[in-house]
Amino acid sequence: MKAIKEKLKKGTSMLLACTMLAGLVTVMPGNVATVQAADGTQPSVSAYATKEQMIGDTFAPNANGEATNIGKLAFGKNSSGDPQEWYILGKDSGVSGDNTIIFAASPIATGQVFSSSSGQKDFDSSFGVYESNPSKVVSNHYGASELRVALQNMATNTNYFTEDEQLLMNPTTVTTNDMMKSADYTTTDTLYALVADGYGSSSSYTTIKAGSDNSTVVLARSSYWSSGEYFWLRSPCKNIAAGVHLAKPVDSVQYGMVTAPYTVQPASNLNLSSVLFASAATAASSDKISGTIAEGKAMTLRLDGSSKNIGTVIYDTATGDIVAAKGSTTGTVALVVQENGGTDNWYYSKQITGTETVNVSDIKSALVSSADIDLSACKIWIETTDEDGMIYAVNATEATISNISSVEITGIDVPSSNSALDSSAECTTTGVNSTTPVVTWTPNASAADYNTTYTARVTLTADTGYLFTYSTTATVNNNAATSVKKETDGTLTVTYTFPATGKDKLTSITAPQAITVANGIAYSDMNLPTQVNIVTEGNTETVAAVSWNTITPASGSYNPDVLTEQTVTLNGTVDCPETIDANGVSLTTTITITISAAGIVGAPTVNPAAGTYTQNQLVTLTSSTEGAKIYYTTDGSEPTLEDHTPNGTTAEYTAPIAVIGTEGQSITTTIKAIAVKGGMQDSMVKSFIYTINLPMPKHTITASAGANGSISPSGNVEVTEGADQTFTITP
Repeated sequence: MKAIKEKLKKGTSMLLACTMLAGLVTVMPGNVATVQAADGTQPSVSAYATKEQMIGDTFAPNANGEATNIGKLAFGKNSSGDPQEWYILGKDSGVSGDNTIIFAASPIATGQVFSSSSGQKDFDSSFGVYESNPSKVVSNHYGASELRVALQNMATNTNYFTEDEQLLMNPTTVTTNDMMKSADYTTTDTLYALVADGYGSSSSYTTIKAGSDNSTVVLARSSYWSSGEYFWLRSPCKNIAAGVHLAKPVDSVQYGMVTAPYTVQPASNLNLSSVLFASAATAASSDKISGTIAEGKAMTLRLDGSSKNIGTVIYDTATGDIVAAKGSTTGTVALVVQENGGTDNWYYSKQITGTETVNVSDIKSALVSSADIDLSACKIWIETTDEDGMIYAVNATEATISNISSVEITGIDVPSSNSALDSSAECTTTGVNSTTPVVTWTPNASAADYNTTYTARVTLTADTGYLFTYSTTATVNNNAATSVKKETDGTLTVTYTFPATGKDKLTSITAPQAITVANGIAYSDMNLPTQVNIVTEGNTETVAAVSWNTITPASGSYNPDVLTEQTVTLNGTVDCPETIDANGVSLTTTITITISAAGIVGAPTVNPAAGTYTQNQLVTLTSSTEGAKIYYTTDGSEPTLEDHTPNGTTAEYTAPIAVIGTEGQSITTTIKAIAVKGGMQDSMVKSFIYTINLPMPKHTITASAGANGSISPSGNVEVTEGADQTFTITP
């Protein structure tokens, strides 16, 4: 924790600047100048939009795709290196968190083919997610298109989007129809082409659709794509295998052949969780600038800069003063004020190098305007731009005085013998200037000694607009402070006395939970816990190192070669921390390990099936377990292995087994087989009985008689081998 605190303490350089601001706040009410609200109004939503407006319905088109408010963002660059502008379309319910859909207001790239070939492609899982995968896709398949690959490359190319901008782009899962399969599939990308319901010249085809839901965010040509060039959509022409929908500005949705080059105007989704607002105002990079904001100028995102040490800014509507103080950041910091004067949006910006006060009279002079300015109607902030071009802002707060009645200090390590005393605390109480105030100790020592009482002292400074009361209470590490005193300079001094730092005492050791591991795994690969939980009287330590005796188990045994389930309990020796007294507690523990049984090899099967045949057979043995070996006998004995080698009449199966019969006899052969694979349990022995009944051969005798005689029977007479046949001969 000490290392973390040392890093956090770098932010305390704001203390002096904020103290100066606190002094200014007390002076402001004494001024006699007042500023009356005149024609000033909130900036137009197209020139300044909150995160909530970008997420909500402010910029979302209606069911017909027409926009009540058109808002644009400048985000990333196009292929020419110019800022890319996008329409803001509101939240996508299919994307989690605070987000908004954006649609390119102009081409991000030109001359892009949908596919350089009109032929079919073998399906690849990267082409999309189907309920049932096809074997091939055609050239107008968006998931397999070169257009999609180009968009994926743009999304990760810093020539288009900086690394920080890429982090703001949410993946969106969209659904597209596969014309060839007549089925829908999904793809997930951070840049994606839009979709249309169909093409033609009728008014039915003057809208395109964005977002994860292909029916919710409809974009009418009249509002979003009424000018420019043809650009690719992702939906296929269902009756043209090489045709894909195109958005034709000033007309409707048409189609183009996949090999033709057209422009690219995709959609994306921005993660707005870290965004405060978007503004079209320009920040000063030096001195000061001011002016009006042109209609339709794209806004730029301002991210939450509360952790960037940009500084603070407050305004007082009674005096017309804006007080800005630069923080510890090394970047350029600018104050920005934005309002709608009734006819035009205007802005004023001034570089801030220290603590500076800007009055509304200064702004009016810069704008060459006599109209009154109402600070409560203005948008006021300070901002800085990082190396990646991202803008971070801190909003102004109105000057008020709030009392701090209690503070909570945490994170001071309890003094422990031979350990360095903590140098900083943690304080997140609203209104306290520093979150990591310095800790001083009495007695003053670099490290704690045994049995010495130490008192920690923390001095807190109130932030601008806040004030400690004389009855402010405080806690330190959730305990009531020893003393709390408001000093004459307005700071608050809090002390807490820690008890003597003798060794804490061990009260118990918590044995780790039993674990289950795979069969055959070595002890060294079981990820046995290296620490166990302990309980001490002072709760100064919660864990201790432990080593396990794998040579002599406390109970049971473990043999990695045994494939059935095993259970073993190991003894562990706990290494008591140096700052803890063992207090007579046994420094031993145990852990129980269950080693799961290995899988069982699939039993052999045969082809043809066992049974009675009148012909000799070739029997094939197989196992459902890939890589298993099969061993067998044909003499009816059990297959046996000795040191993984066939024993006796057992043979390894390498080729079909010939089952042979004898003519005129019934011959029975019994095959017994077992399947074996290393690291798995042997299969059961299976028996297969084959009976071969081969018939005796037959011979043909041809009997015939000459003139004046006869023979019976005559002609071709079939006689079984070994049998008798009688012939009667008559002269």
